[in-house]
Amino acid sequence: MCIASTHHNEKLIANDSHLYIITHMERCKPEILLKTTKTKMTEARSRLLDILLESKAPISANRLHELTSKETSVDLATVYRALKVFTEKGLARAVNIDGDTIYYEKACEHNPLHAHFYCENCGNVECLDPFGFEESASFLSMAKDKKINTVDMVLKGRCAECV
Repeated sequence: MCIASTHHNEKLIANDSHLYIITHMERCKPEILLKTTKTKMTEARSRLLDILLESKAPISANRLHELTSKETSVDLATVYRALKVFTEKGLARAVNIDGDTIYYEKACEHNPLHAHFYCENCGNVECLDPFGFEESASFLSMAKDKKINTVDMVLKGRCAECV
């Protein structure tokens, strides 16, 4: 997915086959993102995407299911189907942090590419500061003539509370 700014405070978002224009906002709104990416809007998808957009750290499908099922009757299979659609449309990123569980996070202008920290003691997952231009360019230059789909970087150790 590629994002570029226009002179009217809008974002141009392009993936392999689509180009979308999204007006800049303080926080992305699920309904607008679903509509602009031509994703079928359901109550479950809207609520799941809203939780992802509000989350400060990556979240597992099981945790998303727990949070959503308190308000709506959504099963775990629906959560996984929605997450698959969100990642295909560029609305979410799948992050394999601990080699076992896949976590998901928002993939919008408010959450640029960044590394994660995983505490091997308590299992806490934290987002680290976003990559700067030089770091991003360095990653891309390593691949030379290859097409990069994702970059995952996970630092593992013990968090401040577990040290």
